[in-house]
Amino acid sequence: MRYAVVLSLLMTVALAATHLLQRRYIDRDVAVAIKEELAQLVEYQATYGESALVNLIRLRVASTQAWRRRFYLLVDKDGRRLAGDLGHWPKGHPADGKVHNFWPEASMVDMEPEERSYWPGVAVEFDDGCRLLVAQSEEFGEEVQELIFPGLWIALMLTVVGAVIIGLRLGRELLDRADKLNEVARRVTAGDLRQRAPVDGSGDEFDELGRHLNTMLDNTERLLTSTKRVGDNIAHDMRRPISRVLNRLEVTLLTEDPEGYRQAIEETVSDLEGVMSTFDSLLTIARTEVGKARLKMDVVDLRQVAVEVAEFYEWTTDRVELEPGPEAKVRGEAHLIRQALFNLVDNALKFAPEGSPVVVSVGPYQDHCRLSVADRGPGIPAERQDFVVERFARLEESRSLPGSGLGLALVRAAAEAHRATLSFEDNRPGLVVHLDFPFSSGAVE
Repeated sequence: MRYAVVLSLLMTVALAATHLLQRRYIDRDVAVAIKEELAQLVEYQATYGESALVNLIRLRVASTQAWRRRFYLLVDKDGRRLAGDLGHWPKGHPADGKVHNFWPEASMVDMEPEERSYWPGVAVEFDDGCRLLVAQSEEFGEEVQELIFPGLWIALMLTVVGAVIIGLRLGRELLDRADKLNEVARRVTAGDLRQRAPVDGSGDEFDELGRHLNTMLDNTERLLTSTKRVGDNIAHDMRRPISRVLNRLEVTLLTEDPEGYRQAIEETVSDLEGVMSTFDSLLTIARTEVGKARLKMDVVDLRQVAVEVAEFYEWTTDRVELEPGPEAKVRGEAHLIRQALFNLVDNALKFAPEGSPVVVSVGPYQDHCRLSVADRGPGIPAERQDFVVERFARLEESRSLPGSGLGLALVRAAAEAHRATLSFEDNRPGLVVHLDFPFSSGAVE
């Protein structure tokens, strides 16, 4: 409604400005016309003399169209009228060739009092003292305005009415859409995270707000679901080592063999180190996901990282093979990329058949720097690839193997922190895991 009022005020100002400009245009047009008329009469007098001018003025008075309402007056040096349709010379009107307004008195012209208004007139004085005046009434301009002005007022009123109707309708629509968003927010606050804001595809601000709100709700629901699953998995995976520690300590209390004490302590330390490793991995993932903007990004050569990881495994196995490729520099945090690569190689060594190679390769791929780890293990079914990157996610066939199910979750967190893409490919047999770092955001020339 406020916008309709503002629009009405603007239209009123525009109408007033139009009226003023129209009035000025008519006045200027009249002034030009009577000055041209006077110039023609002066030229005629200079050519044919005063008597001819008198006859011409009489002819002009007789033939002037009523709608133009032009008046003439020629007087001698004593002010006596020689020709024209005005009774006498306007009081104080100068004969200087310039346009001046004067008031047409009743003794000058016969017209109704309510029709009287100031007239523009222009006059000159001849060498013999005679003076010539050409004037025009405002009747024509007023008639034009009387024709146009009501139309402008009607247009204004239609515009205002239309603005009010449109404003009320738009206001109602905006309130309805705001109410729907509030209802979604109320239900989400009450605990129903399945609610989503309506999106109609119009692309307006409410549509954009709805999309952002839905994205936020999707992320919130995903995080809460993930948190619940993480809690369940922690309870499941931590129960076993803690139970072993408890059982071992209870058995140790019943023995007096020092060697039994030592063995129990060593096994307990090993189990607790596994628990600490699990929590360290959880902290690393959490810090990576939350602190993406605070990572210490620097120039990292993926080839050098791959060489360091391969050299580390030379002390324990000869199964890790390296295909370094050309130099591949990206912007990132070397320690985090190295940790992700360690996790990928560990997984490959764990699941691939004994004696089969694990190949680490680095090189360009389309518009990316690609870091890959390939093995000849059982692979991961395509429908389970989204699942295995979640925290504590483990396939049933791998439950008997050591591990916490956090390796690929950390790899995914590292990839997202570097705006890299994590993908899986069937190695037939086996699995290839790719980390693609985009040149556009990470590569260094």
